[in-house]
Amino acid sequence: MTLAFDFLDTRVAVHTDDPDVSTALGFDFAGFPGTPGGHADVVLRLHRGAPPWSKVPASAKTVMVQPHCVVYQAGGDRWVDYQGAALTRFSAAAEIGEIWSEDAERLHEIAYLYVLSRVGELHDRRGLHRVHALGLAVGDAGVLCLLPSGGGKTSLGLAALGHGWARLLSDDTPLLDRRGEILGFPNRIGVAGPAPAGIAAEHLRPFPRAGRDPKHLIHVAAFGDRLATRAHPAAVVLGERRPGGPARLEPLRRLAAAPELLRSVVVGLGLPQVVEYFLRFDAADVRGKAAIVASRSAACAALLRRAPAYRLFLGRDLEANAAVLGELLGTVGR
Repeated sequence: MTLAFDFLDTRVAVHTDDPDVSTALGFDFAGFPGTPGGHADVVLRLHRGAPPWSKVPASAKTVMVQPHCVVYQAGGDRWVDYQGAALTRFSAAAEIGEIWSEDAERLHEIAYLYVLSRVGELHDRRGLHRVHALGLAVGDAGVLCLLPSGGGKTSLGLAALGHGWARLLSDDTPLLDRRGEILGFPNRIGVAGPAPAGIAAEHLRPFPRAGRDPKHLIHVAAFGDRLATRAHPAAVVLGERRPGGPARLEPLRRLAAAPELLRSVVVGLGLPQVVEYFLRFDAADVRGKAAIVASRSAACAALLRRAPAYRLFLGRDLEANAAVLGELLGTVGR
């Protein structure tokens, strides 16, 4: 079976022989429906079964070792061994990948990250850059709220949507173009811990993760018309948790937001960017990555020229945090 997705004109075709993996990926990327049979910028083939280790050339050289995998290079092909549980082959020139695993959950998880990694790089080349942030919109005005991984972006976003005065651009990876405009990225939402209240059961899916705490995934259909596709930049908010005291907001110099944008956009800390499919170390790749860094930096500069910056001090009361953010959104949305 073939799945087709369209990520803002970057088209992906996934061929799989496993119905469970097909269903899971369809849930993940339901916000990006594509047309089967057309041109695909990225092709991925998934195989539920024992990895064919004999296919890895004996001449392959080790180019990267990480706790979860070993990466080999043989000619134009990159092979990744995930601790014996899965094997991938990736051709950057052809944009074709293959993944083998007997474990359906592992096959799904690697495929999900592979797609986001390749789409992310192709978007980068087009001047569309992911921000590790919560993106909310009120009318045509957009706000980016930057928090560290595990800092509560999703919880804050769900609380804001629950108040009814915001639409969601993305809970984790809105896009930023070279003019500083914010684009929506309607990916499924992952929530750590128990199933979130207020979300219908048909919109929830458990998501076990290798070596990490499981999540619950929320289908984009749960948000209906509360999804936004584009917004003008109205504010950049840096979230900071405090052990005590109420939530409050204070203005910042725009340049004070630059280091966090550097981490969240230019370096890409926290983004679903799998390094084994992103860094290839040859001369052409180094030149390409330098151009991406320059484009990401220009997009951040354009954003800060257009949007004021604020510091949001987050207290323990989630509803109070959302209310303070809502006051700002109400102001910029007028």
